[in-house]
Amino acid sequence: MGNREGKYQANISNEEVNNLPLTAFEGEIIIVDGPDQSRAAAYLSSLDVIGFDTESRVVFVKGAKSTISLVQLSGPDRAYLFRVNICPLSNEIMEILQSRTIIKVGLAIGDDINRMQTVNRTLCPQNFVDLQSLVGHFGIEEMGLKKICAIVLGLRISKAQRLSNWNAVNLTDAQRIYAATDAWICLMIYERLMSEGKDIPVTVVNASAPSTKKTIRERSRRHYRNRRRKSSDTDGQKLRQSETDNAENRD
Repeated sequence: MGNREGKYQANISNEEVNNLPLTAFEGEIIIVDGPDQSRAAAYLSSLDVIGFDTESRVVFVKGAKSTISLVQLSGPDRAYLFRVNICPLSNEIMEILQSRTIIKVGLAIGDDINRMQTVNRTLCPQNFVDLQSLVGHFGIEEMGLKKICAIVLGLRISKAQRLSNWNAVNLTDAQRIYAATDAWICLMIYERLMSEGKDIPVTVVNASAPSTKKTIRERSRRHYRNRRRKSSDTDGQKLRQSETDNAENRD
């Protein structure tokens, strides 16, 4: 679990994770399944850092490839779920994903980027940060989101909806919360780690060029100053705790 001195345990057992309080996104969740994505673009473009994830249709046939169903982009208090199996990302959203000034934070993002490009073939994502490339600088050896969350935040996220039908006509409330949480928790983990005040060389993933190294402490600190000026209410999303959930542990 998190340590005030900025030191984290390298590994955590499934039993330890399951004993932690459950958390989930409590902000506004908005489904986007049409071409008008201007409201989402206005909100997301106002942020310095965005949490990112995708969900794909699960296939159980050997050799068959899964297809992307959902792209999740989250701020501290609002998450947008783009149903790209119904409508592709708009040019406005693509500009955000291609922005060199907005950081997009996810986990194991290489496959996510490849899947997004099957829907929006001209998309060249820029300035993506993979938590898997970041946590090692803090002594963390775990690579899965659930265990990284447990170590850094001392909280547990549910993975119960991972294999659900993401191409369903209507997503259930449980699916919406799950999808929003996965993107939002990446943002929360990133912000907690960057608040340690270290100069951390982070691999930034750019689809059109080899990964490059840059130090992002200055940008991170500016991000926190701006957030404090905007509103103390958004300086840390409330983390909801609920009864124990025995969802399987996975990346």
